[in-house]
Amino acid sequence: MVSLAVLADSSSDFQAGEYRRGRWGCEVRFRFPTVKLLELGRDWASLEASDNPFTLVVMAHLMAQRNRDGVKRLDAKLQLIRLMYRRGYSKDQVLALFRVIDWLLHLPPELAPAFEQALSSIEEEQKVAYITSIERLGLERGMRQGMERGMQQGMEQGMQQGEAAVLKRQLQRKFGEKFTETHCRRLNEADIDTLLDWSEQVLGAQSIDEVFH
Repeated sequence: MVSLAVLADSSSDFQAGEYRRGRWGCEVRFRFPTVKLLELGRDWASLEASDNPFTLVVMAHLMAQRNRDGVKRLDAKLQLIRLMYRRGYSKDQVLALFRVIDWLLHLPPELAPAFEQALSSIEEEQKVAYITSIERLGLERGMRQGMERGMQQGMEQGMQQGEAAVLKRQLQRKFGEKFTETHCRRLNEADIDTLLDWSEQVLGAQSIDEVFH
């Protein structure tokens, strides 16, 4: 299993790549590679020139951080949508990318008519109707709710997997072959709170059963 992290913060000084957990002289260290979106934004020309769909997601995230004003966000959003169409993505790719861009560069309600009009003009120029052919209001509500649920579930799953991986290493080092596949399955199925409770038991446990008690 490989773990990596995408750093989406706006601080140029913040760096992360290591997780430590220790108590009473015992320490577990977990290192992982990172990608910082802020650093990718320093080469904006390369992001614009790339045909990788992920670069549009990176650009949308960075534009959202830079532009808090509604009008500036509108301009940024339309700029990305034009770029998206110029790259010639398929309909499914366009709709998937639009969902992310629309969620990251959320506009105030009063700018919705201007955005709708500009979007229609862009699709007329491109001779497509990928987005405007959908019932926009229903799509907007569904996208935002789905993204929020997906983000929350993704964060919880990532935390659970990370904590399970660290706890697995602790148990393997301390109890060796006594750590079985059954224990591994319990780690994978446990929620984050249970994993944290078990991790507190590891240091003082005399047997592996005491951890899972």
